[in-house]
Order: sequence, then structure tokens, then C-alpha cells
Amino acid sequence: MERLGPLFYSPPADLTTEHMSTFDFDEFASQIQGEAPLVWNIADKMVYSSKQRARNAHKNPKMVILSIISQAQYTRSHRRGKITKLWSVFLRSCGLSARAFDALHELGTVMSHKWAANAYGALSHHAMERARKAVQIFPWVITHDNVNIPMRVFSQRLHNQSHFISGCAATLWTLPSTAALSPDINRNYQKYTIQSRKTRFSLEDLLDGNPAIHDRLKNRYIHHILQILLDSPEFRDYKHAASNVLKPPPPVCKLPCGPDHVVGQYVLHTANQEEASYEGTDKVIIGIFRQLGLYGEDERIKTALERFIVWIGDQLTVERLRGLHRYRYEDMNSYDRMDYMLPMFGWFHLIMAFAHSLHRQYLGNSAVMGSLQQAFDLLKRKGLQKTETKGPFWHHLNEALHHVSEAHLKALWLTVARVASLTELQSKYPDELLTLAATLYNGHASRLALTKMKGRPLTEQDKVQMQWTMWNIDILPYVELLSAIKNGDVGRMEDLLPTLLFRFIGGGNPKYSIEILELLQGLRQEWPEEIRDYVRRQCWLMNRSGKPGAWTPFDQGQEQNIADIKAS
Repeated sequence: MERLGPLFYSPPADLTTEHMSTFDFDEFASQIQGEAPLVWNIADKMVYSSKQRARNAHKNPKMVILSIISQAQYTRSHRRGKITKLWSVFLRSCGLSARAFDALHELGTVMSHKWAANAYGALSHHAMERARKAVQIFPWVITHDNVNIPMRVFSQRLHNQSHFISGCAATLWTLPSTAALSPDINRNYQKYTIQSRKTRFSLEDLLDGNPAIHDRLKNRYIHHILQILLDSPEFRDYKHAASNVLKPPPPVCKLPCGPDHVVGQYVLHTANQEEASYEGTDKVIIGIFRQLGLYGEDERIKTALERFIVWIGDQLTVERLRGLHRYRYEDMNSYDRMDYMLPMFGWFHLIMAFAHSLHRQYLGNSAVMGSLQQAFDLLKRKGLQKTETKGPFWHHLNEALHHVSEAHLKALWLTVARVASLTELQSKYPDELLTLAATLYNGHASRLALTKMKGRPLTEQDKVQMQWTMWNIDILPYVELLSAIKNGDVGRMEDLLPTLLFRFIGGGNPKYSIEILELLQGLRQEWPEEIRDYVRRQCWLMNRSGKPGAWTPFDQGQEQNIADIKAS
């Protein structure tokens, strides 16, 4: 045990994010086993019998043995807390209560609660120092959102009672160095917008549509219909699955992946300040700049004249930021007028608004054939009758929308192909399946098909078929938007903007209708080309791992951080 002591020794220098996030438990356990095989074998015999070893192929006692040795080392000396400190920081981040910490500390599993709190403070201080350096080196964007935290006490007193905090959480996102804008972009942006914002983009082009975009969306919708079939269990062994005919259409504007395109994040201190009002939003901005070391006079001048900051949030956040900018347009200097800032809505909240719109349109009731409520009853999905903004409602609704759309399209595959089972379609070649998918789209998921159905005499109209056709027309853009986001194709996202605009206008959502119009005005008229490209490629989606298919909207990353804040 004394021979193993130096391996468990943990100096204060180990208390860094890099050390704790790169520590390998398996490698450390193997090192312990190699240094003290006798101790390891004795512990192994204690926790794992020969009968278990013979019949159990999955259970591995390595971590149990390492924990036993770690507790013994920590009992010998509190300086031998390499594993103990790791568990302390992890459990503190999971929101473990002080009483539970004290209990585990008595068992030698974790450090004391006071040590964990101090360690958290030290890690936070070091992270803020790195964030202040990062804003001077890398291009960056900011997201912030409200956070509601219930503060509980075990024994209430007049000066110490449970209460509810309505605060604000913000995240600094550092972009790759290749995303840097030109040094004079601040001045160029303001000069360009002074002239360009006097005219609007062409509404006629928006209403008439772009044939190239229409063809791209049609091909994408047909591919989604085809993918429903290929992903079904019946096609698990389809021998032509690798055919080029079945591959998706080419991307429109796909973002690059890899280590050089990873977005970094720095979670800022949670502010005890609401952000629902204009005054609260103003204080939040000042507080964020203070945390980042950008509130001194020299830094404010630099922000006003040189920096260009895209500030991302939900619709309410963007509305408040845009309102502040509007109220301050006569202020004396560029900093007070907030000329350096471009508010931008997050696509995750837009997706939720899209899902809520579909829910409101197609919910119906259990007696209506083809309604969502009837599907929810058949699937035994509870809690989806009324839209909510809190909790896991959207995740459950999103899953239900995909299941319902999948069921509708599989039923249409049987109808169009005139087969009793999807298994019968395995005998068809890829080009035949693609033709059937196009036939399904043209006859049961396009506006032309719906128009033909409505043109029939009333006695020949099938209301259920018309309802299902309208559902297919509306759900395919939803599926396409989620697919485009996941794969990082911002060109496909931009292609959907007119469809989203008409959806929100027709669905009675004026707030997101305004947001889409503001974005179209910027992309088509108001912003210089450098800003348009920067917003598309850097401010809609981010990738924290650099892997393909791992793209996420910035505001969704902010929501994930808020969940961690609530837990801790």
C-alpha cells in the first residue's frame, strides 16, 4: 500500500479542467494492478468468486477493486485523493446534497463538501480567466436565456428560507479561427445597412417561389419517403441498399467537420437578474460584458468601433434585444446605440414553435379519424393534449410526430405499391423504389394532389384522405428541417425559410413570422455579403465534437447548459 501511495498522491496542481476531463480510469487501474499485483489479486478474490467468473461474461470488478484501494489510500492520508477528488467534483456537478456529501466523506469515497465547493469555485475562476483570453483571440457569439432555480433549505429560519430565483444563464461560444471577420467589418456593416435597410427584399420573388429551390425540396421529400421504407425492419437485409440510386440528394451548403471546426464553450456565471424586461435585458448585457472583461472604457470603444457580435437567443430574448436597439437609435455613440450587435433567433426554439403549430392544427379529438389525438390514444401517449413550454413535452411530441408520419407513409407505401406487406417490396430494384416514392409524393404528399382532391365533386371527396394528404404536406418540411440541422446543411435550412414563413403566418404565430421576415430581409437585402455568409455558416449551428451528424442549434446548447445549472 505504501508503494502505491505516490500514484494516488494528488497535488493542488491537479485541480484543472484538463486533468479531470482526460483522466483514464481503466489505464490507472491497469497501472495499479501492475505495481501491486498481490494486493490487486487479494481484492479480486474478495469481490469476485470463481463461480461468478465462470458464468458471468459482462461483469467487471475492476472499478470496485480500484475504489476499495482508493478508500484505503485516502484513509491512510488525505493527500492521496486522486480518485476521491474526481468523484467529489463529479458528484458536486450532479447536485449531490451537503448531507449526502458528508455521509460519503465518512466512507472515504469523496472529499468534504467544503472542499468540493472550494474546488468548484477554483475551477470556475480558472474557466473565467480562459474565457477572458478567448474573447481577445477567437471570433465568438453569445447566447443567454432565463433560468428558474428553486433554492431549498432543510431548516428554515427568518433569515434563511426557501425561495425561487428567476435568473439568467449565458454561454460564450468560441468559433474556429477560420470564422474570423475582416477587421473593418463593424464600420462596413453600419455603412451598408444605412442604405440597404431603406428598401425591402422582393415579396414577389418570395410568393412566386424559386423553381430550383422547389425542385431541391421535392427531391428531398421524396428521399425522406424512400428512407422510411429503407429504415423499416422489413428492409434490414435489402441486397441493393448500397445502390447510388438510394443515396440522398447532394447537399446545398454543408458545413465542414473535423477537429479544426469544433466550437468551444464557456458557461458564464449565472446572474440573479431576470431578462424578460427591457431593463433586465440591459443589465444582463452589462453583466456579461463585465464577466468577460469588456466593460472598461477602452474595451467599450473597441466594441463600438471594431467588434461585431451576433447575440443568439429565443424569440423573447431577440425581441428584447431588438427593442433596446430601436429605443436607443438616437443615443450619442455607437456603443450605447448597440450598433455592434446583431440579434439572431435560435433554430431550436423555431423547431419547437413548428411542432406546436402542427399540434394545434391536427390535434382534433379521439372521434376524428386521422387526428393526432386518435393516434396518441392508440399509441397510449399521455400528456400530449395541451402544449407546454416546460419539461419534456417537446421531446415527447417530436417523437410522436415522427411515429405518426412514419405510420402514414408506410400505409401509403402499401397503397401505392399495391402489396399487403412491405416485405414484398424487397424484390424491386432501387430505381423502381425511387419511382414508387415519387408516385407516392405526387399523389399523396404534394399540394398538387390536394388541389386535385378538392376539385372533385363533393360526393366523391374523401375527407380522411384529404386530411392525411394535408398532414403529409406539412410534416415533410418538419422532417427535412430536423435532418438538415443534424447534418449541418445550412443551405437546406435556408431553402425552407419561405415554407416556415407561410406556416407561421397561416398558423397564427406573428412573432416567428416577424423573425423569419427579419432574417429574409437581412439575407436578401440588408446585410453585406460577408455578414450573410457569417450568419449562415457560423451562427445557426455549432458542432462541439467535430463529428459528422453532430450539429446542434446554439440555443439548444444553451438549454442543455441551463439543465446542468439547475442540476448543480
